[in-house]
Amino acid sequence: MKTLVILFCFYVPCICFGQSSELLDSINKIIGPEYILDTDMSPYHSYNSFQQIDLDGDGTKEIIIAASKTDSTKETNKIFILKRQNHVLKILDSSAAYEVDGRGPQVEVNGDTLTVIHSFHRGSSSITYIYNSKVHRYILSNVFYSGITPNVPYDGTYSYGSQSYDIKNSALTAISYEGDYGSGDRRKLKKTITHKKMPKGLSLKLSNMKDPYDGYDDVF
Repeated sequence: MKTLVILFCFYVPCICFGQSSELLDSINKIIGPEYILDTDMSPYHSYNSFQQIDLDGDGTKEIIIAASKTDSTKETNKIFILKRQNHVLKILDSSAAYEVDGRGPQVEVNGDTLTVIHSFHRGSSSITYIYNSKVHRYILSNVFYSGITPNVPYDGTYSYGSQSYDIKNSALTAISYEGDYGSGDRRKLKKTITHKKMPKGLSLKLSNMKDPYDGYDDVF
């Protein structure tokens, strides 16, 4: 149950497109006509992203993108993982479509790890996938939710809590404490680890991804 909220700084990712116009055209041809990777950084496309990395160690870089609906009235994005095979660009994996707003979700890629983060008022949640080179797919690894709530009556202090579910170890880690906005002091720190089975409705496939903002209530 999502009962905790944390203040995350608002973040709009910058896109560093190092690809040629030919590559961009090839990408848009394969993900179109429904989706488009846009580099104009207009507000609607602010959560488009582009990364190239060799995920399976074969010397050829996979391309990981978050692209928008071609129809700009639909505030919907989708993640695609593409690879050149025999000089032809092909889709290896893709996410379910997800809605975007002023706070995300945003996509971050670090090595073989892909994290989808959605911030909200006083909080943020994320889902993390790790690339499996044997099946050429991203597999769900972790679901995270954290937040703060000002104490009532308000006295400059707040209550913090986070919950993180590790898929591999079937472990739910909960952390809580009381904090002071002014001094930064933390009190009543508590950490618990509970082993529990993965909820039946939780899918490991990127193609079944839910928005981390509201898609994983059953985990907690």
